Amino acid sequence: GQEWMAANLRTTRYANGDSLIHAPAVFEWQDALGGAWCHYDNDTANDIALGKLYNAGAVRDARGVCPTGWHVPTAEDWAGLALLIDPTYVPVTTIVQSAVAGGAMKEVGTQWWTAPNTGATNASGFGGRGSGTRNQNGTFISQGTRTRWWSSEATADYAQRYWEVGNAHAELRRGADFLLM
Repeated sequence: GQEWMAANLRTTRYANGDSLIHAPAVFEWQDALGGAWCHYDNDTANDIALGKLYNAGAVRDARGVCPTGWHVPTAEDWAGLALLIDPTYVPVTTIVQSAVAGGAMKEVGTQWWTAPNTGATNASGFGGRGSGTRNQNGTFISQGTRTRWWSSEATADYAQRYWEVGNAHAELRRGADFLLM
């Protein structure tokens, strides 16, 4: 009953056509109060294979960062996906949501993941790649070792929920970060 995008988002506009802020420089990323995007390491070659990185302002904006008819996954969407992949899944308040769902969501091999890519089966067809992230101070981290996807669930005035898979485990994890990612 769920439909997920086949690739990471690569838009530079909100659903209404307004532009998101392109924030390649550290100070632009740190100062972006609204929605902003960049390529990992500011390398446009990452766009097709990995998509763009977005800050939480893009997720929270009422104009919608996803194309018309789509939305940033809710907590319920993520829980539904986790349960579909892992029938033993029970929502918990801890970081690790499932011991196996992350592996079922990761693309197999080491083209997009740093070895060992533990537990990767892509049994779900999700095809997650280790796209990395950008933290609130503007540093690019974890390409090949981690990928995070935003949830529409805000955890506080200045924090937003994300879901994560990594190369060294098969877990599906949930966490929260400040408004920049």
